Amino acid sequence: MSAPTPSQTIQIDPSTPLTLAEKLRLEKLTNSYPWIPTRDVRAAFDQTNRNLTESDQVLSRKFPKPPEYSTTTTTTMSSTNSSSSSRANHHSFAVKAMSHQPRQWVETGPEMKRIYEAFRSKAIEHAERRNALFRQAVVAYRSNDKALAKELGWKGREHNAIMHALHEQAKDAIYTARNSSQSSVSGTFLVDLHGLHVKEAVLQLQTLVKKGKGKGGMLYLIVGTGHHTFDGQARVGPALKQQLNGMGLMFVETQPGMLAVELGDR
Repeated sequence: MSAPTPSQTIQIDPSTPLTLAEKLRLEKLTNSYPWIPTRDVRAAFDQTNRNLTESDQVLSRKFPKPPEYSTTTTTTMSSTNSSSSSRANHHSFAVKAMSHQPRQWVETGPEMKRIYEAFRSKAIEHAERRNALFRQAVVAYRSNDKALAKELGWKGREHNAIMHALHEQAKDAIYTARNSSQSSVSGTFLVDLHGLHVKEAVLQLQTLVKKGKGKGGMLYLIVGTGHHTFDGQARVGPALKQQLNGMGLMFVETQPGMLAVELGDR
């Protein structure tokens, strides 16, 4: 038999078990389209041979985002004060941030993937069990078996609670693993947020700012560029920029994937 041509794509059997990478892609899709039934997200995922980009395109065309899910936000690169004095201060801060930028090497790529999968895999397994139980509960309810639907829903919520607890443990473990050798030098603090989910990174930022506010110095945050995400899109960096704007803090991106934040006077 001759090899398939580029136009002859071999279709994946939907019953084929998902790999861990495919589970992560499917979880991302499901979270990105909360208004779409999980079974429809999975169907699109299988139909596109579990390709994240193609699945995203299919779902966005077939299931447009409802108005209640639409939000508009504007993110700038620093504090909202646009006066000439503020711009001068920001320029001075940017020069200082660039000159004091840490040169410490941080492992990403395969090493980061290994750490992420090691700490997140159990949580992802419980998320899958939760989703399966919720789907079964819906089927039972539609079949008028409300007792079974209630039982399945309760079991699904148990897995949901376990999933959140495991993600919390994973967040702490990943943060510790990525920052065990970090230290402050002359008022310069370097923190690596690789491997944290957006909400986790935002909460960690709030904690760091609260601890460092008023002590002076510069906080450098390694947030990544999204190069190693499934669709190549950065999420932590943009979310932290928006958070920093909301907190009224001066910051600058000293290089792709690194933010410098002014912690204030001593």
